Amino acid sequence: MADWIIRSKLKPSVRLRKLVVREPLISRLNGTLKARTAIVHAPAGCGKSTLLAQWQERLEQRGVPVAWLSLDDYDTDPFQFLTYLMQACTEGSFCDGFEFPDSPQSFSGAPALANRAAVVTALGRCQGPHVVILDDFHRAGTEEIHDVVNTLLADLPANVHIVISTREYPNALSLADLRVRDALIEITQSDLQFSEQDIQAYLGSLIAPTDPTDWARELFERTEGWPIALQTVRRWIREGASLSDTLREISGRSSDLVDYFLEQVFEKLDRNERRFLLRTSILERVNGELGDLLCKGKGSWEMLENLERRDLFVNSLDRDRAWYRYHRLFSEFLQERLRRQPDSLLRELHGLAADWFNDQGHVTEAIQHALRSQDPEMLADILEQLGGWHYALRGHIGIVERVLQITPAEVTQRHPRLWLAHIFLTVRLGELELAQREFALFAECYLKDDSTDRQLQCEGQIMECLIGRYGDSTVSDQEIRQLQDLSEILSPDNHVMNAVCSNLLCALYGRLGQLDEAIAAGDQAILHFREMGSLWGEVFIYFHEGFAYMAQARIRDAEALYREGYNLAVEQFGEDSDSAAIGRAFLAEVAYEKNNLQEASQLLERALPHIERFDAWIDVYLAAYSTAIKLARASCDKQAVLEIARRAKSTAANRGLARLARAINAYLLIFEQNDRIMQQDSWSAAEDFHLNPDPEPTDPVMRHLSSSVAARDLLLAGQFNEAITLLKAEAEQAHRGKFIRSFITLSLLLATAHWKQGQHEAANAAFEAALLPALFEGLKRPFIDEGAMLAGVIGELTLASKKRRGNRLREKFLTELAVEIDGAGQKKQSEHSSLSPREQQVLRFLTQGHSNREIAEAMTLSINTVKFHIKNIFEKLAVNTREDAVSATIRRHLL
Repeated sequence: MADWIIRSKLKPSVRLRKLVVREPLISRLNGTLKARTAIVHAPAGCGKSTLLAQWQERLEQRGVPVAWLSLDDYDTDPFQFLTYLMQACTEGSFCDGFEFPDSPQSFSGAPALANRAAVVTALGRCQGPHVVILDDFHRAGTEEIHDVVNTLLADLPANVHIVISTREYPNALSLADLRVRDALIEITQSDLQFSEQDIQAYLGSLIAPTDPTDWARELFERTEGWPIALQTVRRWIREGASLSDTLREISGRSSDLVDYFLEQVFEKLDRNERRFLLRTSILERVNGELGDLLCKGKGSWEMLENLERRDLFVNSLDRDRAWYRYHRLFSEFLQERLRRQPDSLLRELHGLAADWFNDQGHVTEAIQHALRSQDPEMLADILEQLGGWHYALRGHIGIVERVLQITPAEVTQRHPRLWLAHIFLTVRLGELELAQREFALFAECYLKDDSTDRQLQCEGQIMECLIGRYGDSTVSDQEIRQLQDLSEILSPDNHVMNAVCSNLLCALYGRLGQLDEAIAAGDQAILHFREMGSLWGEVFIYFHEGFAYMAQARIRDAEALYREGYNLAVEQFGEDSDSAAIGRAFLAEVAYEKNNLQEASQLLERALPHIERFDAWIDVYLAAYSTAIKLARASCDKQAVLEIARRAKSTAANRGLARLARAINAYLLIFEQNDRIMQQDSWSAAEDFHLNPDPEPTDPVMRHLSSSVAARDLLLAGQFNEAITLLKAEAEQAHRGKFIRSFITLSLLLATAHWKQGQHEAANAAFEAALLPALFEGLKRPFIDEGAMLAGVIGELTLASKKRRGNRLREKFLTELAVEIDGAGQKKQSEHSSLSPREQQVLRFLTQGHSNREIAEAMTLSINTVKFHIKNIFEKLAVNTREDAVSATIRRHLL
């Protein structure tokens, strides 16, 4: 053989890459000097030779002699192998001048044994640690070579260490005893794969600062840290490809990797191995039974074990080797080649896999393969076995949607619980009328006959109630009793339906303000959701319970529950999920009530567009739109108020939510009442909203909202006694029903009515009644929102309250409240900013009913100076009397 060929075998065939030095692996290889030997086995392209070349360089720097021998398909002759081995040792500066005792005439018998003995004797003379590296050992792995290496492993002195690099685990070598004696260092594919940190070090210098920060994680997931794939990525980027294009394009279907897989792996397999790998590549995991089924033969267990042993990108998933998987990129490569087969074969393979997984109880994989088989009957049968809408309620909505998309209506309707899933998804999309029609057909088919399965009848009743909740129908005692009865009838182990039943009761009790009952029902629902492992359902219980607390003005408890549900939604389903958007809507309402307007605005900015397009229910829409419209009002953005009102009305019309439309009408009326905004040209469009609240006596919240509108009408008309009578009754009713948030607003209006009637002590009592529940919850916004109607009342009552002293928390809250009310007023008076600070101070005393002399004494001014300021105020406000000045102040939010 030519000298240059021999020399090429005696040094690493890879160009030493120093971009990433695998320090942990080099440290493990250093352990070989204390052990007997080491083996590095992994598939092609995993960086075995690169790692050993780096280690060789380190050893030589330490003065440890290293012999390197790269083997090939022609190195199967024992004498030739030993010859090259000794030449490698000579190249590594040990065993100089070695000669074999005989030139072999044959490769068996005494001469061969003599040659082995001569090699062992020569290497035995070495002093200190010496290392022999046999690279690409799989290429010369014949029985004869295995015998030679076993002799060396057994007979070489302890200071001579053999290190083997191979794509196939060499079972014929006597390694088991070494492993038991802890004399074997073993490095595998999982050790050689690049970690995210390795990828960062290898490619970081090529990544632009503007690229996404999680690029290394995504690249690790796409390539599973396979070095040859990362080398391809590096080359692409250096040639000008963007990171985003690279992340999108790198796969087992990429031409560069296809060529590598073909040349290094696929074309070296026999026909049966290729057929096996192609047919089983449709599976995320494979075992021998599935292999036999898809290949219509036997021997798949042995095939898998053999492929894994040969490091052909096949790895066992457990110690018992019950399941195997293929490397992601290799699987993609195989699937791409399989796609060239007829479509009928693909559908047949997926159908066989679906049947097998379904029989074994692996439902997720059964559905995935059934979807790819495009067999509607199979899909419907599997989903029906899983309970149809039960499966959706467990959090698998996306899968159920995909199944229904390819399942004809007549097939769906033959499977009652799948039909209920279709109805459920229809109502979630807001298509209420369609859902009601579908349910009427369902009831006609399955519920009119007493012979129908009792559990199915219960599910039908639950669906009917669920449709009512999405449609915001009136809550009735009969509906609650019906759900209570169902919870007694349902099988205790039917956790899905028990959870939904308790969930509905939680929502209904919450709407009625029955907090204890709502929380008890919610806790029961959570137990069932946890029993069936549905975090999706648990999220919504937190929202329902938080809603009940919110109605009672228990802001801290509501926020804690909303936050729990939101965090769980983000963790389990992602930032862009429906449940995360719903959580943001509820948290925005909490932030607004605490006067954290910027936080509320940021939360709604993401939540509102999402829930308008996807799934929510009346409570979510009320929280989101009422908060949004109040935020726009607080920002003095009249056009934004109108736009939000239009969006709310559109949602209400599309989803059949009449109560939402009435609530928005009520808020618009309140805005008009508080500052007569309809008298301004920019509000001429408000008449499009038909501002007539339609009280719904059975709905406490709407009743309280309508009552506050009526009370404001009475206040503006000067009918203070009538307003007091109305507000007393409504406030008492709200308090009895534990609707404390409504009670606070009604009490503030009552304080205003008493004050305007000159009943200051009663006004103070009403104000204190509103203050008490708000104080400990940090509930500020009701006071700020009613600041214009209260005019000088809050300031005077705050001053009177401060004089009592006593509770520092109370004093701090009142001080903050006064400042924030003034801040809101100053924002709204920007169009009248010509009033000087002194004029504003005089105007404040005017609105509080003080005489010129009282103002002069309070401000330490002369009466003439006060008169001068009042004259300027009248001119700037374009009024002629004190009464007109006070009216203008209230209408324009000047204070």
